[in-house]
Amino acid sequence: MGVTPIHVIHPPSLPNISIVFKNESASTTGSLKHRYAWALMSWALLEGHVKNGTHVIEASSGNTACSLGYMCRLLIIAEQLAKSTGGFFMNQFKNAFYAEEFHESGSAPKASANLMHELLRQLNNTPPDVFVHPAGTGGTLSSIGRYAKKYGLKTEIVLADTQYSVYFDYVLNGTFSKNTGAHHWIAPGMAGIGYGAMGPARIAQTTSLDPAVIDRVLKMPDLASTAAMKVARDIGINGGTSTGVNFLAALHIGALLPPERPITVATILADSGKYYETTYFNREWIGAKFEFHGGLKVYDCWCEVIKKCFESGEDPLKIGQE
Repeated sequence: MGVTPIHVIHPPSLPNISIVFKNESASTTGSLKHRYAWALMSWALLEGHVKNGTHVIEASSGNTACSLGYMCRLLIIAEQLAKSTGGFFMNQFKNAFYAEEFHESGSAPKASANLMHELLRQLNNTPPDVFVHPAGTGGTLSSIGRYAKKYGLKTEIVLADTQYSVYFDYVLNGTFSKNTGAHHWIAPGMAGIGYGAMGPARIAQTTSLDPAVIDRVLKMPDLASTAAMKVARDIGINGGTSTGVNFLAALHIGALLPPERPITVATILADSGKYYETTYFNREWIGAKFEFHGGLKVYDCWCEVIKKCFESGEDPLKIGQE
């Protein structure tokens, strides 16, 4: 698995705030799902679900499947095929809990594949005050939340949801467990984040997101998150859509925290910005795809606001919405 690096930035006018990006794009397969796939595969092997010659099957929008393909050199994509061939359906939604439990060493000093355990070691065993991340399948944030609750860490677990995702309401009110929420979705969304027409949000079936370990939820405007990708890249954080959401949410949280003591807001650089050159970093694409949201005029406004707020310490969501 290896250890992925951290990058620490300090907004110039908020010297007490440290925003720590755990750079999961530095993993071998280029995303935070490398760690997850490693844990799933290790669990499946040690439990005897996967043996020599077993077909390993997963339902995935991309990163988990690619990482599992790297682990086992064989990529098949349907549960039905798993049943018909006698293979094993990895089922990242159902088995996330088992994988993370099998491969985190808790309070022991030895290394662990668990992201939160590894981050604590990199922060000299000082828990961050806040951990913020959006939900694709929800497994990463739920793993971090369960770890924090299990070991009594005083870390607030914040879900930064995208504008038309259903997870905000799923966590707060338990809604969207019987319908898809597709009628709320407005393209293009933030790639890989949130729920469109993928199906009702049901834990262990279509999502790994565990509402019980989430302390707070936020809504991030899609076009503002896209602008935040650019501003983050300009200061040296070159990440994809979730990184934009995380950066915007971290600035918002940092602006509202008390300045009396040092505060650490931890988050994830989940995948590289290089995958988004023709889309979320492309002005022509942004102008066309985000026309409903105000297009380039609103995008440029958000870029200016986020850059200024990074320098001034003000809340970009408040000023940007105004």
